[in-house]
Amino acid sequence: MKKKLLLILNPFAGQKKAKRLLSDLVNLFQSHGYEVLVHLTQSSGDGSTAARELGRDADLVVCSGGDGTLNEVVRGLLESGAETPLGYLPAGSTNDFAFSAGLSTDLLQAARDVMEGVPTRIDAGSFNGRRFAYVAAVGAFTEVSYRTPQAAKNLLGRLSFVMEGYRELQDLRPIHLTVDCGGDLLEDDFIFGAVSNVPPMSGLFPSGVNANFSDGRFEVTLLRFPTTAAQWTQLIAALRQGKDCPLILRRQAERVSITSAESVCWSLDGEHADAAQSFQIENLHQALCFVMPPRRDGDPRSSLV
Repeated sequence: MKKKLLLILNPFAGQKKAKRLLSDLVNLFQSHGYEVLVHLTQSSGDGSTAARELGRDADLVVCSGGDGTLNEVVRGLLESGAETPLGYLPAGSTNDFAFSAGLSTDLLQAARDVMEGVPTRIDAGSFNGRRFAYVAAVGAFTEVSYRTPQAAKNLLGRLSFVMEGYRELQDLRPIHLTVDCGGDLLEDDFIFGAVSNVPPMSGLFPSGVNANFSDGRFEVTLLRFPTTAAQWTQLIAALRQGKDCPLILRRQAERVSITSAESVCWSLDGEHADAAQSFQIENLHQALCFVMPPRRDGDPRSSLV
């Protein structure tokens, strides 16, 4: 009996390259002995529904799209309790997760890597009970991913996010947060916060420590609100140069509790999350079975697992 592969593909992601390569992708998977079921997402949340309803019956789920599509498929699989391995073909504009995991953005090569890769248990996250793949973020840069015009994303890719984010800096107001990182209490005015298991936000920030996808801990990154022109200059220079500075705080934690003085919106893997004042973020240790690409000579990735 042939193995079953569920391909969940966002036909609108990035420059629609995945849609154009659909027949090639199906042929490649079939050549490796898979019977392929293709599901093209049509609307927000469709990827979650497909993964939740169809993922259990597949031997392998492959997701093709951007970070938002990955978020939906991961949510669906985790909510269903399916142990089906997940492969990812990054077809979006920024592909933060793929960038950090060393996945190829050549879709056919990424598909070959899924066929040759190794199913690996990696961490996921829970944000007030809602599952996410790799990052929960608040403040500057977080709305950019779902507000930047798609045409700009397609043309400029990662650079469009950076440009939009920097343009906003001088217009930002502080967000007062109390952040409990496993007993380490931080309270201040911030312009950005991220809880992630990869370096957050399109490589804008240095990782501080080598990100590890399966160690059961999140990287917590907080940017203090600059109060002087000199501090603004210092922070912008640090962001542009990929360096740390005293305005950038970093911690590691399995669980993070955050409260804000007012209701604020977060993003999960670049997707909008409902506004609230209290947030519980938990690392779901090795909850997801993810197909990591095979390592090759000269592989620049740090130790991920």
